[in-house]
Amino acid sequence: MKHLVIGLLGLLALPLKGQEMNIIQTSINKLFIATDQQDWASVEQSFAAKVLLDYSSMSGQAAAKLTPNEITSAWKSILPGFEHTHHQVSNFIIDEQGRKATAFCYGTANHYLENAGGNVWTVVGSYDFELSQEGKDWKISAMKFNFDYQAGNLALPQAAIDRVAGKPNSPTGAELNKASVRQFFKALETRELDVLVELFAESGKQSNPYHSDLFPAGVEGKANIRAYWEPVFTNFGEMRFPIEELYAMEDPSLVYVKYDGSIQLKNNQGYYENNYYSTFKFDEAGKILEYVEIFNPITAAKGFGLLDQIKDNSSSSNHKTMKKINFKSDGLTLVGDLYYPADYQEGKSYPALIVSGSWTTVKEQMAGLYAQKLADKGFITLAFDFRNFGESEGEPRFYENPAFKKEDIKNAVTFLQSLAEVDNDKIGAFAVCAGSMYTLMAASEDKRIKSVVTAASWLHDAEAVKLFYGGEEGVNAKIALAQKAKANYAENGVVDYIPTISTEDEGAAMYGPYDYYLNPERGAIKEWSDDKFAVMSWEDWLTTDPMPSAKHLSCPTLMIHSDGAVLPQYTKNYFENIASTDKQLIWIDTEMDSPFHQFNFYDQDAEVNRSVEEASKWFAEKL
Repeated sequence: MKHLVIGLLGLLALPLKGQEMNIIQTSINKLFIATDQQDWASVEQSFAAKVLLDYSSMSGQAAAKLTPNEITSAWKSILPGFEHTHHQVSNFIIDEQGRKATAFCYGTANHYLENAGGNVWTVVGSYDFELSQEGKDWKISAMKFNFDYQAGNLALPQAAIDRVAGKPNSPTGAELNKASVRQFFKALETRELDVLVELFAESGKQSNPYHSDLFPAGVEGKANIRAYWEPVFTNFGEMRFPIEELYAMEDPSLVYVKYDGSIQLKNNQGYYENNYYSTFKFDEAGKILEYVEIFNPITAAKGFGLLDQIKDNSSSSNHKTMKKINFKSDGLTLVGDLYYPADYQEGKSYPALIVSGSWTTVKEQMAGLYAQKLADKGFITLAFDFRNFGESEGEPRFYENPAFKKEDIKNAVTFLQSLAEVDNDKIGAFAVCAGSMYTLMAASEDKRIKSVVTAASWLHDAEAVKLFYGGEEGVNAKIALAQKAKANYAENGVVDYIPTISTEDEGAAMYGPYDYYLNPERGAIKEWSDDKFAVMSWEDWLTTDPMPSAKHLSCPTLMIHSDGAVLPQYTKNYFENIASTDKQLIWIDTEMDSPFHQFNFYDQDAEVNRSVEEASKWFAEKL
């Protein structure tokens, strides 16, 4: 039964929504919806009286005919044990022959349960269905799961089963770390300095990124932490820190907390109040390695009578208003930077842009640069770390998957629409290099994205990748390596890595003297990894073809490119096939002997500022 449960769970999927969905696809999707919602009666109604289930590719057990009730009994023993599930399917192929039909689709299922060994279990494969018509309904009479691979915490299925069965569990590292966070704020409220300091490791530190030169930037070491907090207890009265959100990240050593602060000022001059979010990093002994406190410096300065001073300090800043945010994407927490126009006013709504950079990159690189500059043009902009990268959750780390990034962009739209300051009807997307591929595919499917601008777009197909990766033989070799790496990860939990960039190792993801990725003054920043590219990425990267999405792209689209940028003819081909008649192609002149003009679009003033000017004019008119 255990193998059956695990096999069945791999079949769960969220429904695809589309105008061309036929009744057979709808019948299959109803099963997936009902299962996600744990609506067992509806699950059983999706099946015929007997269902041939074949999960031998995952469990090794032979196919068996089961009743709908036997199926739901198996699923009930595990699904309620997860905190969240999120499922996706794609590429339906349906063959209807009278009152019989077959259907095929690909699918990915993510299952979330907070656990010290990792919070997410992912199953990837495809499904074969047989259906028969009963009256007006189509009933599923056979389901076959074609297992591809699984990833993440492979112990989660058993943990979910134990949770349903009510078996006692010892506290996980994540739970203990969250308890320490609660104790931290309790010690502040009860003014127990010794308790507070003891929560930190000997080398623990506190960081205040938005100190604005008016407050301490941070301290390191227990003695300094004591010296930091001691005058707070002396000079202020009652303190309250009610917690709004508290959870561990996929790495259980990192805990996120969102809370309010209310501090009584001395001499009964009222209360200083602010909104906060913080991250706590713990060591293996459960001691705090780093406490990062994020707050609104304007509010803080106003509360302490220092607003004029902070305004003076801010006047020379390159960008005045940015805040850290997080949002959910397929059950994972993604972290981003949200930039506001310099003249932002509360109560007004603004057009918003999602900004994406090249493959393997993080938000502090080209995405953040463009996000800041576009915010200066009057837009609210979001640069975020895609799953598996930077501060965002996701396993395996440094796994480049265009399909996942496309979905992250869609979920970023959902996040922006939740903000009162964003005009929901005026959300666009800007992208550089490979970010253009993910963005264009997302916009071709998600009509909430009202306009797109790309700069130096990387767009490839099966023929183009051969030019960069050793011809057909080289591409096939990399795909074989990826498939082997996926199998190794599924079996042993080990991720195979190669360097991201190298001038010596020809096996690196990027091999060559690419200054942007090698120069610490440009893209080789501490937040980005130059030595870890998941080998399993090759299959997903090399087999992605964004070119067909042009025929489904109906929103106003501007593409900026040059002869010196990558694959110029592919950008022209994509542009010609865009379904929207509201489109423009801007070609920037460059010296033909400049093979690295592509990288100028990442951070060089001439290309970046030109792209920002053209994009801001386009979005101002089209959003």
